[in-house]
Amino acid sequence: MTSGQNTMFPAAVATVFDSWTVLQLAVTQGFGGADSREKAEWMITAVDQWFRENKDIDDYEVEDFLADIMNTEFDTIVEDGSLSQISSLICRIYKLCREGKEAEVRELVKGLPKAAVQNCARVAGTDETIEGDDEENVNEQGGQNSSSVSSCGGLTNGMENTCTSHQSTKQESTEETMETEEEDAWTTVHRGKRR
Repeated sequence: MTSGQNTMFPAAVATVFDSWTVLQLAVTQGFGGADSREKAEWMITAVDQWFRENKDIDDYEVEDFLADIMNTEFDTIVEDGSLSQISSLICRIYKLCREGKEAEVRELVKGLPKAAVQNCARVAGTDETIEGDDEENVNEQGGQNSSSVSSCGGLTNGMENTCTSHQSTKQESTEETMETEEEDAWTTVHRGKRR
């Protein structure tokens, strides 16, 4: 890549990440802690470096790489299908940058929608605690219940909306426990909303 292409790719990745609702939700809600914004900026550098150090990277490899970062750095599991879109787009942008097609890259990132963080809704409150010390309320995460934040909307407009979960270890009062016994004598505790 030439000097212009060296700066075009990270700038395009930054624009892609700015349009990614899941990442922007994780940053605005502080899923990555106090350094969430810095972690998002680091992701740009990490992706750029990863592409420079490796050849012939496939979409699924980028998807795994980003999923690992989102899980490790932001405690977020991406389930809305946007991860594969983002991965494909980044691979496409890299290929265009490598071929010197800067105008196409600019046009591609110019058409990206804004992150739809305002369309995201908290699935359940996380500031309230559950009354009582029933064994049913204890799960594998150190005795606390998990909470979720739902992110609706993918990368492109007109796509079917699905949800992304952010798992937290706070207690919630809006969920009830449903138990089922598995064949191996373990009891599985499922969380569901009260009706």
